[in-house]
Amino acid sequence: MGSRLALIATLIAVVLASSGVVEAQSARNRRLAKQLFKNGLSEFKKGHYEDAIDAFQRSYKLNPTSDALFAQAQAQRLNDNCPQAITLYEKLLNQSGHIENEQIIRDNLAICTKPIEDAKREAEEAAEAARREREAADARRQAGDEKLQVAHEKRVVEARAEGVARGKGARSADRISYMLIAAGGLGLGVASGFFVASNSTRDAAADANNYEVYLELRDRADLQRTVSFGVGAVGLGLVGFGLFRLMTSSDPEAPPASNAAVSMVPHHDGALLSFSGSF
Repeated sequence: MGSRLALIATLIAVVLASSGVVEAQSARNRRLAKQLFKNGLSEFKKGHYEDAIDAFQRSYKLNPTSDALFAQAQAQRLNDNCPQAITLYEKLLNQSGHIENEQIIRDNLAICTKPIEDAKREAEEAAEAARREREAADARRQAGDEKLQVAHEKRVVEARAEGVARGKGARSADRISYMLIAAGGLGLGVASGFFVASNSTRDAAADANNYEVYLELRDRADLQRTVSFGVGAVGLGLVGFGLFRLMTSSDPEAPPASNAAVSMVPHHDGALLSFSGSF
């Protein structure tokens, strides 16, 4: 029984001694933290913000007070380190219980967040302006493309209309040319007939029984030959003109044909009709 009491007494003594040591250490940390805080304030007033931040951080580590945290946030803000300052201000505002100087903390937090928010808003506005400019540029480009398309379609329609008109003109010219050639050919055929008839009449005149019949047949042969040459000349002219129109109007863009000729060569059995030219 006596040994148990002695053991309990010993444990109580150890606990009390430990508590005293812990209390002594805490008091020492508070004194050192207070001194570091004072040093930080001194550096803060001189504008040595990095040294002040170091002192405030060490002070808060030894004794985590709101004053040390707020002083550290202020030093970070004035040292142009708003992201870290914002973190410290928000840490202060997130503490449980009553927050001293809450409005002051929020006002200083706004000093840091406003430029960031302004920069973000300006970036968003710039992005929106760029988007609108791209849309306007796309609209202008689309309008230009549509104008080019309309102009192209207009040129195509005009070219087709011109081709149709040209084709109609060429077909009309072709019909007239063929009619001229046909009429000329008919005239040449009639001329050939008169020429053959004149030869026959001359042969008959040579076989006449008397001089009067000979003269009559000879005059008739001369008249037939004259008519043959006249009708043949007209026929040649019509055929030649028809060929000229056909060669020059069938393709309006082609150069005119040259060296075209139509000829009729009479001989004792009739006449030889020939066409020649470069196409």
